[in-house]
Amino acid sequence: MDIAVNNAEEILHGGIEQSAQKYLDALRNGDASFFPDDRALPNFLYYLSAQHFRTKGLKEKLFEKSYPLGTSAYLEKTWNVLNHIFAANLGWSLYAERTQHQLIILENDTGIPLLTTDQPTINIHANGDDQPPERLAFYYPLSPHLAMLLLDEPPQDRATFSRKLTVAEVKSYNRTMVERSYQMVFSADRQQLESIQRMAG
Repeated sequence: MDIAVNNAEEILHGGIEQSAQKYLDALRNGDASFFPDDRALPNFLYYLSAQHFRTKGLKEKLFEKSYPLGTSAYLEKTWNVLNHIFAANLGWSLYAERTQHQLIILENDTGIPLLTTDQPTINIHANGDDQPPERLAFYYPLSPHLAMLLLDEPPQDRATFSRKLTVAEVKSYNRTMVERSYQMVFSADRQQLESIQRMAG
């Protein structure tokens, strides 16, 4: 039964990822024009939310906060279902308020690769304390040279979908990704990883 449950969840995640592939390909080509399209958004926003909630790091944090409440045992038994409920709720909320959000492609031409981790999506307004963030800014690296940022503020100009990152911004995003990671950090540059390892040690 355990094998069947694990396989079923992987198949489900595979379907979610497949439904979002064309939008990820578009973003990696610098094209975010699908974002105002109401027909495209549900699959993409559900994918983004599922990426956020499916990670072991987030699960462990929720379990840790639930220990004092005595609910951790229930969370552990139901997490494989709950993480999809949470993702569906967040995805629908983002879709329902889509006119109040904007998606920006962040272009990195600095020569410093963007990192990703085993927590590939982060809310940069979350500061790690027990207080939930009041605002949303979903950051999600797409490649060493591109990332996306989903902001909870309406766009000033619907024709503007991208902006270039500064060296300071790339370093800040990378540092935040490392801080929010669970166990693994990924980079296209070996020296960059070795530098992070030295700092962690």
